[in-house]
Order: sequence, then C-alpha cells, then structure tokens
Amino acid sequence: MAESEFKVIYLGGDAGDHAIDMRQLGTSLIGVDKLVSDIVVTLSARRLPKRGERASFVMKAREPIAGSVEVPAILQDAVGLLPLGWQILQSVGPDIIWNWLKAVVAYHGGDQDDAQKYLDAMLELTWQAHEARDRADLARERDLERHMQENREWRAMLETLIERSQPAAAQAVAPVGASVTQMRIVAGGRGVDINTPTADKIKAGDKLDIRPMQEMILRVDGFTFHNRKLSIEHPERGGFLDSDVQDPIFSQDENPYTQAASRKARIRVFAKPGYRGERLVKLYIMEFVEAFDEVA
Repeated sequence: MAESEFKVIYLGGDAGDHAIDMRQLGTSLIGVDKLVSDIVVTLSARRLPKRGERASFVMKAREPIAGSVEVPAILQDAVGLLPLGWQILQSVGPDIIWNWLKAVVAYHGGDQDDAQKYLDAMLELTWQAHEARDRADLARERDLERHMQENREWRAMLETLIERSQPAAAQAVAPVGASVTQMRIVAGGRGVDINTPTADKIKAGDKLDIRPMQEMILRVDGFTFHNRKLSIEHPERGGFLDSDVQDPIFSQDENPYTQAASRKARIRVFAKPGYRGERLVKLYIMEFVEAFDEVA
C-alpha cells in the first residue's frame, strides 16, 4: 500500500512539558484530517469532496521532541480513489499538500494575495504531473487548449474548496493560543507555521481584524505566566485588556515584562492590535523595547 508521511507539531505553552489539552488536540487533528483529506479527494477524484467523504490516515506515536508535542500521520492509498489521482499525489503530493495548507492559512489569516500565490503553485505542480502523461497529446494545439480549460476548472474547484475550508481550519488551530503558542504542519519536509495572532484570525473568520505591527506604550497591571498573558490598561478606553505576549523572552523566569508588572510600569513594545469593528479586543505583544516609570 502506497503511503506518504506528514507531521503535526505543537510548540510552546503546555507542549513545553510534552502535554496538550486532550479535547483541543482531538479537535485539531479532526481539522487537519479534514483539510488534508479534502485536497487529497479533490486531486484524486477530480471533483469536490462529497459530504462525509475522506481519505485514509493513520496516526503513529513517536518519542516526544524536547519542548513539543509531535503527531506523525501516514496518508495511505484510500479505497475508491482514482489510480491517476493517487499517482499524482505520489509524485508531487507532499508539495501540493504543503502549498494547500499555506494557502488555507494565508487565506483565512487575512492575506488572500499570498493565498493565490500558493494556489498558483498547486496548479503548476498538477500541470507537471499531468504533462508527463499527456506529453504526446499536448503536441496538438487543440489538446493544449483542452488542458488550459482543465486548468481553469482546477482553479475554480480550489477556490471553492478554500472558501469552504474555514471551519476545518479553525478546528485545526484550536490549541494555538489556548494550550500551546504555535503549531507546525510538516509536509514534503517543509513546515507551515501558525502562531497565536494568525490562529485567532482563522478562528474568528472575517470578524477579527488584526492590524499591522506598530510601536505602542502600555501601562502594565499584572501578568499570568503560564498562559503568557499580560494585563494592561486598555489603550483606547477605561478598564483593562489581557494581551498575548508572543515575545520569546517572556518564557524566561526573570524578564522585563514581569519586572514592569511588579512596578506597574509603562513599557514600549511592538504589538499587533486586533479589532472587531472599531473596538480593540486583542493585543499581541511581539517585541519588548524598554520600560520606564515616569509618565510617558
């Protein structure tokens, strides 16, 4: 039986102790299964997946790597998939799956231009796989035109599939920001990395607008070390806001964030704000600049 391996890796947070919330892990693996299965079925059967249809995966346990939870998966030749489709997957499948996952993350993470780049790469890989089979036919102009028409049909299918993929993508990234701080899906030896801001954007669909990184001055009120939360005075209204600290130095026992919290000091940071409408509801602190006690 033919097979191809890919891996799902969770990093940071609970994963630092080789642990992860079981319910979130289950949700995540269901989402990854759905994302990969849908593209496998689409490429193999040359149509969109039917309701409940899926390709065949086997999860295999492996010794944990320091600071992570890793789940290898084997994609096996599924009964009922067309031999031609499976041949394509065996020749360029890992690269197609990698580009597909990159496209999904970019599309639902708010960068649709980047998503189109990965969809284009998928079409090129599919073309290459067909080209060897159709080399003689493609010498005739009418068959080249037919192939170009097939290419347009493939793009239409992929665009429909990616639009429908948000629920599965949200499931796939469920642990990120809650139990772990980052997730990586490896296919073809290359990783698709998803951090907390991107995961939250995917989960929210088009409801959360994560804006570009900017320099901000914030007053710190307190912190929660285990889930990387920093309580700050809300920059735009009264009250407080729990911000997510993505800066790696927050993992250190003694770090400038906790020191600033102990003094209720102000900090200058680079951060990404997240808005729903015009309301600031999330803040991702990416890099520390300085702390000061005087009024800014």
